[in-house]
Amino acid sequence: MAFTFGLIPGIIDGDVKADFFGTMKKVAEIGYRCIEGGGKLTEGDAKAVAETKKKLDAMGLAVSGIGAGRQALETSLDPLVEKAHVLGAAYIVDYWGPCESRDVFLKDLEFFESVAARCERAGLKFCYHHHDHEFRTEFDGMRAIDLMIRNTSKLCIEVDVAWVTYGGAEPADFIRRHRGRIPAIHLKDIADLTTRGKFTAVGTGHVDIVGSVRAADECGVKFVIVEQDAPRNLSGMDSVRAAYLNVKEAGLLKLA
Repeated sequence: MAFTFGLIPGIIDGDVKADFFGTMKKVAEIGYRCIEGGGKLTEGDAKAVAETKKKLDAMGLAVSGIGAGRQALETSLDPLVEKAHVLGAAYIVDYWGPCESRDVFLKDLEFFESVAARCERAGLKFCYHHHDHEFRTEFDGMRAIDLMIRNTSKLCIEVDVAWVTYGGAEPADFIRRHRGRIPAIHLKDIADLTTRGKFTAVGTGHVDIVGSVRAADECGVKFVIVEQDAPRNLSGMDSVRAAYLNVKEAGLLKLA
């Protein structure tokens, strides 16, 4: 099953804020075929979002998913679902959750599972985007990420291959073991595995990018989304371009 190759444009946030559609045109011209996120993508009412979709469609850019914080999920899920439908998105994703105690974590999982059930009834997936702490934190000898998967069935996982790696696991193995629970992965790379937050353009660091993408394709992951939290030696847009070219040079876009 082929995936759609996309971008979450945080690394070019300044460009996006200055000229959203002009920046998205550049992203499409590089070769990306979808985007994920919130902000200007979901700004305004449903009518405004429909206009956004129309302009993105003309560029050849789909929307894979939209991001939402905990408060929005608690108070504004129905409008988020509506906007996701207008944009043609496949999922809604929460990008952060704490692992402060087992009891609190389990309560959070109950909430996420309830959101996932509501999204499922609306024809959408609901994903949780992990970081490294879900891999490093253990409750009664079980990693928080494993507790999450064991205690939910509808909640999906948006796998960030860099945070899996920094958390001490192998992303390709994790993707294969949880086939069917992963509609999207974030393709991210790390320059230094000894210091948290040392990111680099995809294909220039220590993460198994090739193995991760091959595992994703093998397991039917529908969206492979480039992400870089901070620039290294390149500008944001050059990092976006380098990631695309490195993945293409590795022959991985032949899978898409």
